[in-house]
Amino acid sequence: MSKLAKQSILTTISAYLGVVIGYFNLLWLLPYVLEPAQIGLFKTIQDMALLMTPFAQMGIGNGITRFFPQVKAEKFSFFTFSLFLGFIGYTVLLLVFLLFKAPISAAFVERSPEVNEYIQVALLITFLSVVNTLLEAFSRSFLKIAIPSLIRDVLLRLLMGLLVIGYFFDCYPFYLMIWGMTLVYLLTLLSMAFYMRRTGPRDLARGLVEGTPRHRMSARRVLPHGASTHPGQCSLRGSGRRR
Repeated sequence: MSKLAKQSILTTISAYLGVVIGYFNLLWLLPYVLEPAQIGLFKTIQDMALLMTPFAQMGIGNGITRFFPQVKAEKFSFFTFSLFLGFIGYTVLLLVFLLFKAPISAAFVERSPEVNEYIQVALLITFLSVVNTLLEAFSRSFLKIAIPSLIRDVLLRLLMGLLVIGYFFDCYPFYLMIWGMTLVYLLTLLSMAFYMRRTGPRDLARGLVEGTPRHRMSARRVLPHGASTHPGQCSLRGSGRRR
């Protein structure tokens, strides 16, 4: 069996296992442990972060996958430059959010005022998700897809379940459970970085000092491609939101 076939099988197993854990968390664990209002807040914070992530990363993850073969000889520089663009995208999103913070907060005042108390959690999760998405895209370019899928589909949901169970056993109050989501996403990011360090490219610090006109050209090519991916990504996010 080829390496790619094994990766595909392991990815499929991770996806189905993630579905099982997700259904267990959503249909049994959350309703058993949390009040309806707490479930709504718990899910809303995650949904906000998931909605903002595609805008913050500007489609750079898809750009890495698409253009990686063309810059394979300078892959480390390309990746570092892509990370830099991701940071810029998040910074732009953060500035826009701060600029329109008042109307955004006003939208939750009437029905969900508690959301405004944890906006920072959504922003932190967005940042961690952006970096994790770029790491996953770079790993996918090296045809290493099984472990990233395991981290995304299984580990993340498993840690979320453990976070809720910890609250059930009074290990911490509810507000710390909400902030604990940031720790969960941080652990998945560190897991992804550790995996890449052990099995994939190690020298991720090269590149910015090696910036060449090719990378400036890459930005002009990657960003329009990223912009074209947003409508589809947003529609997928929107179709998955609970009503």
